[in-house]
Amino acid sequence: AAARAAAVDWGSVEPLKADSAFIKPQRLSFEQDGSDRRWDMVASMPSVAVLLYHHELDAVILVRQFRAPVHAANVAEAARAGAPAPPVEGALTYELVAGLLDKDASPERTAIEEVAEEAGYRVESLHRVVSYAEAIGISGPSQTLFFGEIFSEAQRIDGAGGGLAEDGEAIDVLTLPAKFALDFALDDNYAKSAGLMFGLAALPHLLERYGERR
Repeated sequence: AAARAAAVDWGSVEPLKADSAFIKPQRLSFEQDGSDRRWDMVASMPSVAVLLYHHELDAVILVRQFRAPVHAANVAEAARAGAPAPPVEGALTYELVAGLLDKDASPERTAIEEVAEEAGYRVESLHRVVSYAEAIGISGPSQTLFFGEIFSEAQRIDGAGGGLAEDGEAIDVLTLPAKFALDFALDDNYAKSAGLMFGLAALPHLLERYGERR
């Protein structure tokens, strides 16, 4: 698939001066072992993610998109090392289909809608796998992982996939042959989310536990 980074013209990083609809900086106060403690955090929303397995292709359906915070972190790390700023292509991040729980819908319904919006496939139901905490040192929201199956290209939705343009999403939909899942998960030449790495490592187990054949 064509990379979407060509459309990115990097700007700047500056302190957040107004309230955000997605995150809220907070300072926590608590007592631990008789001592007063303080902890700065960023409150953020819980989310869902979906490991999608395509039976006909024997492949996992991934998404890839430019993640501005990843590029900002890459630029900062390069600056500390005295190196030139890296290209934006380094922030093209490989991920599971995912979305925030920011609507009045169940986690499974939200995940099904994200599969249609991001990957362009229709699924009727998903298997809930597990919930885990993310960014535990700074934020700590939960993400619930689902396992979904695509049995044929007949489940593709015409004109869907790639995210919602009105939300500024520009998502590439990719297929990863299942036989390369673990190798890809452990290849740090490709920026990827921890949730994707976990899902790919668990793929054989999830297929054994939940997979169907038609």
